Formats: sequence, C-alpha cells, structure tokens
Amino acid sequence: MTIDHFELIIHIINEYGQKDGIHIERLEDAAKTVLQKELKSGVFVLSVILVSDERIARLNQQYRDIDAPTDVLTFDTGLHNSDEPFDSHQPIELGDIFLSMDTIKRQASDYNNAFEEELLYILIHGLLHICGYDHKQDDTHGEEMFEVQKDYFQNLNH
Repeated sequence: MTIDHFELIIHIINEYGQKDGIHIERLEDAAKTVLQKELKSGVFVLSVILVSDERIARLNQQYRDIDAPTDVLTFDTGLHNSDEPFDSHQPIELGDIFLSMDTIKRQASDYNNAFEEELLYILIHGLLHICGYDHKQDDTHGEEMFEVQKDYFQNLNH
C-alpha cells in the first residue's frame, strides 16, 4: 500500500533544561523540511533529545565504547528503509537524535556561528544519519553527506 502524503510526529525533549537560543518551532520546521525531501511520503515519528555533555558521553560509552561527548548521537531504527510493506495508517518510528547542547555551544564559538545556527547545522547532520547517510574516513559517501548537509543548512538558514 503506498502513501501519497508526508506527516511527521516529532517529539523534542529538552533534558538539558535551559531554553536560551533554542527555538523548538525552527527545529521542527527543519526536521520536516529535510525528512520530507529525503523520505518523500509516509507517516513518521522522530524524537530529538537535547542533552548535556555528561549524558551524551554516557550514551557514547554505553553504545559506541567511546569515553567522550560528541555533538550528536543518532539511533536509526532503519524501519523506513525496509522492503516490507507497511500499513499506511501506522506511523514508522525513525529513531532518536541526541544533541549535546554543551558541545554545540563550544563548537558555535569555535566556528564563529551563533548557537542557533550551530544547533540547526548539527540537527541536519543527525537527520541525514536517520535517512541513511553515513560518513566514514576516506569515504566518498561522507563527502556527499557533508555537501547535502551544507545545502540544507544554507537553504534553511537564509
């Protein structure tokens, strides 16, 4: 059964607590724009969790055996890539994107970006991972991912 429309149910959870520079509507609009273009049609559910360096470092240690914080950590269910037919009335769970507000704040300063710009840029990166993009060292797919990320950022940040 095919679906001829796009719907996104997005849960943005602010575990970080602070709200300065975080515009939820802008994050939701960015997610919808990227996912609608990349996934075309369907009913999808996505969670974006805003966390501290401490929380993302624990997740990195637990799931990636990396003892350090990162700006983004994406858990993709892969369900949207399945060849199995799906019920058009049932939402497809895309996964979870964890964003470290502490790291993003530092990076914004390092790259001379406003915090909101850096947050948007890193969210787009996580969304592309959800859509199946990957970047590995010396990999042409990585270059493609960063080019796509840059294009989305420029279009969303005008």
